[in-house]
Amino acid sequence: VVARTTLMLSLLLFMIPGTVFLFLTDGIDETFKNGSAAGLITFSVLIILFLLFQTTGCLSILVGWFDRTFPKSEARPAVDHLLQLCNMMSGYYREHHTLCFKSIWYGWLGWVAGVIELYFTLYFLGVELSWMELWTIEAILQLVRVGSFFIPVSLGAQEAGLVVIFMSMGMSGPLGLAVSLVRRIRELIWIGLGLLLGGSAAFKPMRIPAESSEQP
Repeated sequence: VVARTTLMLSLLLFMIPGTVFLFLTDGIDETFKNGSAAGLITFSVLIILFLLFQTTGCLSILVGWFDRTFPKSEARPAVDHLLQLCNMMSGYYREHHTLCFKSIWYGWLGWVAGVIELYFTLYFLGVELSWMELWTIEAILQLVRVGSFFIPVSLGAQEAGLVVIFMSMGMSGPLGLAVSLVRRIRELIWIGLGLLLGGSAAFKPMRIPAESSEQP
């Protein structure tokens, strides 16, 4: 949970400059700008509330209310488990805040790597954009992926999102679809390598040293 939270915080820090670049770029539809800003604000509020829920012990207040309202509930063991989990998370933030900041920093670098990937993808497709435009495209794309979290690997949402983004920025829709297909191929290769390495490690026979026949 903590790792996922720091990853989302790093994404938030990555999307803020992208949204600023979006409003600084001319020729983009105002409706698209306003919709992106509204999505960013919603995402920011949810992430901050989730972080506060973990760090301030809000769950303890809910558990106290639950005890007063349902003193003999059968769900008490599950509630106690949630309370213990909340205490562990809040304690981790207090005791290892440096590690949390490092996690956010490395997560942010990972999102920036997506901008570099987008640059090379468009470069080999014969299109050159400014870094501001590249950052904007990647930031809005990640916002689309977050909004479509309930769809496995954002299948279809990423493709439609890139088509809309490119068309809103005055480029062709097929170009956005081509970028999405290139990214899907990269994801398939990456997942395939992970499964291959994981499978070989999981099913690799282990040598068990033979027990000595000599008695002590």
